[in-house]
Amino acid sequence: MDREGYGYGETQSLVDRLLGDLRTLGPSGIERIADAYGRTDHGRYREHEARALQEIHEAGRSEDWENLKAEIHHLTDGGGSLLSWQSEHGQTGHHAEAAVLGGALGLLALAHIPRSDFEELTGPLSEALPWVRGVTPEGRVVQTPDPE
Repeated sequence: MDREGYGYGETQSLVDRLLGDLRTLGPSGIERIADAYGRTDHGRYREHEARALQEIHEAGRSEDWENLKAEIHHLTDGGGSLLSWQSEHGQTGHHAEAAVLGGALGLLALAHIPRSDFEELTGPLSEALPWVRGVTPEGRVVQTPDPE
C-alpha cells in the first residue's frame, strides 16, 4: 500500500487481490485476457491445470478451490456478474473466464506446482493484471516493469 492508502497491503492474500481486481476490471482488460487465452496451446494448458488440481487435492485444498471457482463464476457469469463481464458475454467472456480460472488455480497452487506451470496458468491473466508476473514462489508480489 502506498502512502496515500492505495494499493494492496502486505497481508492481503493473492486470491483476495485477484478477486478485488476482477471486480474493477474493464472490458478492455477482459478482452486482453481472452485474446491471450485464445493464443495458448489449450491441450498443454489443460495439462498444467490437471497437475495443479491434483496438487491442490493432495494438499487438502479442494474445498478452497471449489469456493474460489464459485466466487469467480459469480463475478463473471453468475447472478452477481459485473457489467463489464456482461458486456463481454459470448466467446470473449468465456475465454476470459477460463483464463481467470486458470490463473486463480495457479495462484492457489503456487506453493505446490513448478514455476513453469504457474507461469503457463497465469500467463493470459497477467496480460491485464501485470502484478501476477511479479508473484514470487513465496507468494509475495514484487514490482514488475510494464510490458512494452
